[in-house]
Amino acid sequence: MNLIDALEILNQPVPKEAPCFQGALACGFTPLHFQTFLRAHLSKRLPQQRVSFETGLFGDLTGNIARFHKAKFAARVVASKS
Repeated sequence: MNLIDALEILNQPVPKEAPCFQGALACGFTPLHFQTFLRAHLSKRLPQQRVSFETGLFGDLTGNIARFHKAKFAARVVASKS
């Protein structure tokens, strides 16, 4: 999947009454395209749900993990650049 494919998937209409799959994305970098690809892949797997991810503060990986641990999310994703 390339970026254009991912954006096309995310532009597909989803019914307003569709349940929301709310995830948390904690990383130590700006997750712009990573978040786009993640949402697109999940949207393909969950076509009847609105997929969204909350991201944390830039550069605060451990703080983001701690904040997201206390909240309810359908999924939590932790990414670290090596």
